Amino acid sequence: MRFLPLTRQVELEYADPNKIISASPGTYFYRVGNDLFYLIHNNVRTRIDVSKRSFALAYQNETWFPNVQNSDIVFSEQHELWLKKGSGNNSKNWEFVSYKSLTTSS
Repeated sequence: MRFLPLTRQVELEYADPNKIISASPGTYFYRVGNDLFYLIHNNVRTRIDVSKRSFALAYQNETWFPNVQNSDIVFSEQHELWLKKGSGNNSKNWEFVSYKSLTTSS
């Protein structure tokens, strides 16, 4: 994570869905840019709404955090793909797969 004081942006390296997004094993979490988030299961893509601030919760004790808005948070990579591993339908055990773009059917 980097704080860019001139633009008041917070740049996050990962979209890490752990402890944020519940899903069953075998589901993919996919991010495109700063605003598009999807769950992909059995080749069905479903758009989801997630607060970008929730991706930064690990940094909530930093002095910038109380003032930062969703619009101030950017991701360092354009695409991220994560796979939900075992442990049932919960928000833990996501594994990062790659920084690659996907073509999926809605």
